[in-house]
Amino acid sequence: MKLEKLAPIFCVADVPAAQRIYERVGFHAVYAVPDYALMKREGAELHLAERDSAPQTAFLRPSDIDAFHAELAALALPPEGWPSLTAPRNAPFGMREFSLTDPDGNVIRASQEIPL
Repeated sequence: MKLEKLAPIFCVADVPAAQRIYERVGFHAVYAVPDYALMKREGAELHLAERDSAPQTAFLRPSDIDAFHAELAALALPPEGWPSLTAPRNAPFGMREFSLTDPDGNVIRASQEIPL
C-alpha cells in the first residue's frame, strides 16, 4: 500500500473569491458550486469549502522552487498580509521555501530540498 496523494480542504469565507486567487496561481476548477470547489494544477489538488474555521496550511513540492516563485511573483502580491507571497529563502533544515497566503489566511508552503 502507498499513499498516492494528500489534498487539503481549505475553509474559506467566499469560495468564488478564493477560487479566483487560485486560478491566478494556475489551478483550474474541476468541480465548483457556490460553497465548494475542487481545484487542480498538474498533480496538485486543493479543495475549497465555505465554512468558518481557523486558517490551515498545506505543503506543495514543485520541481523548481525558484521558477514556481517567479511565476507567482507576476501576481504582484504583497509580502505580508492576506493575500500575500513571501520571497524564497533557504531554511536551516535543508529546504528552500516560500509561502502563498490566500484571502482567508490559508497558506500553501512551497518547498524544495537543498543540500545541507
